[in-house]
Amino acid sequence: MNKDQAIRWLIDQRKTEVPLQEVVHRLKVALSFDPQAMALLHQITAEVKTPCGSRMQDLPPPRNPSRGFWRVTAQAGIESAMAWPIAMHTLIATTGEPVHAVRVFLDSRMGEQFARATMAHARVGVGLGRAVRLATEDWMARPMDEIARLVYRLDDVPFLVGWIRIMQR
Repeated sequence: MNKDQAIRWLIDQRKTEVPLQEVVHRLKVALSFDPQAMALLHQITAEVKTPCGSRMQDLPPPRNPSRGFWRVTAQAGIESAMAWPIAMHTLIATTGEPVHAVRVFLDSRMGEQFARATMAHARVGVGLGRAVRLATEDWMARPMDEIARLVYRLDDVPFLVGWIRIMQR
């Protein structure tokens, strides 16, 4: 199995009942010859192991891959199928918002902006998981602007939480 086949296989496994540990084991065996791929796999494994889900199919795929976070990461040359679960888990764990709300946010134009912020961090040499965490921290540190707070009747919430909630309306 080469790298492209392994990535395609990983995408297919998102739709099955295969536990994450088995997916990772199979990929480790398939990619063991490629040190860069193994480094990426170790990073992804660390990022995806969070309390909000242990199997990849627990996360819904994007509704429209030609928009939002998925599109921007694909245009940046990042494998969107790897970036999506990292972003979903990070946002769910950080904001405490439900899975469906985070999915809607990442599928939206604000999801595109979040992806651009993530790619800006990735361009300076940090790994994908760290780039997502840094973008998340940046967005959580920003307050909602006064107009958005008044229009959408949001309490004092961080920028990221506010936009995830706004996208639900």
